[in-house]
Amino acid sequence: MLDTLWKVAAFAGAMLGLPAGATAQEITLRYADQFPLTHVGYKMVSAAFIEKIEARSEGRIKIQHFPAQQLAKAAGLMDAAKNRVADLSFIVNTYTADRLPLLTVTDLPGLFSDATAGGVAVNALLENDAVLENYLSEGVRPLFAMAIPPSQLLLAKSVDVTDLDDLRGLKIRASGATTELAVKSLGMVPVRMPPSDMYLALERGTIDGTVFNVPNMFSYKLDEVLEATTVNAGLGQTSMTMIINEALWQSLSEQDRADLTAVSAEMGATLSAEFQALTEQSYDRLPEAEITAITLSDATLAQMNDAMEEVRKDWVDQMNARGLPGGEVLQAFQDALPN
Repeated sequence: MLDTLWKVAAFAGAMLGLPAGATAQEITLRYADQFPLTHVGYKMVSAAFIEKIEARSEGRIKIQHFPAQQLAKAAGLMDAAKNRVADLSFIVNTYTADRLPLLTVTDLPGLFSDATAGGVAVNALLENDAVLENYLSEGVRPLFAMAIPPSQLLLAKSVDVTDLDDLRGLKIRASGATTELAVKSLGMVPVRMPPSDMYLALERGTIDGTVFNVPNMFSYKLDEVLEATTVNAGLGQTSMTMIINEALWQSLSEQDRADLTAVSAEMGATLSAEFQALTEQSYDRLPEAEITAITLSDATLAQMNDAMEEVRKDWVDQMNARGLPGGEVLQAFQDALPN
């Protein structure tokens, strides 16, 4: 009887293209991301993950890497994992806001000023029942996450910012709905577009600036078309998550899952701190790039903080209107932030 059941399970796994789960065996997982091989994200995330998992499994788990949106555009990477176009994807949670809405809590401005703290909180949040169920309902499972340092206001033309009125009416690229709320709250006009379109839009004057983080400014060569950036604004941020197809996860051996879990814990514990350090190094590059560093006054920061508080309230109201525990998730994220 047991032999028959095993044969049935093995046949079902083969039909799905999945390895039989009882015994650890050599497997190759298809991994997709959006990073060009020259991007800092490739070096810090993808290359590190591949090296660690292959070393941890002693070569039993191999990774076939598809960088630079080869298998799917950045916004489609979750579907790539869900539909087994890829087995693993590294997704920007902002781009899946309509389907993973609770994770956009990490986009909210003013929650943390250091990505190291944000990384601790977002990885803890992956274990929240409502958040985990949100992922699983999409057919994927989160393995680890990283928090991006708070975004700054990068400007094509330098502006003397002494008051929020100095920013009013500027057309600013925003990456998602939560960032749009932040931009609007400050009197600016949000324009949604992917990072790949920013260079040309800034060069042509289609937008006046973008909400972005400084290390990625250099990765996308935006320093060539920018004149200034704030360095202490904290206009929100985002997080990114490594996901795996849930059906595949359930089919893996206990050893495979243990290896993936161990590497994921290591990556989740270090990535955000590494990116925070990179951000601080990027500020040192501003003079050489002839980018003006704008340090906002305490009075202007107080104005911003008041506006950002309204953004957080609006987010909770939006989640509650969808029948989702917005207030509980926001509180859970704040509670998980290191003191």
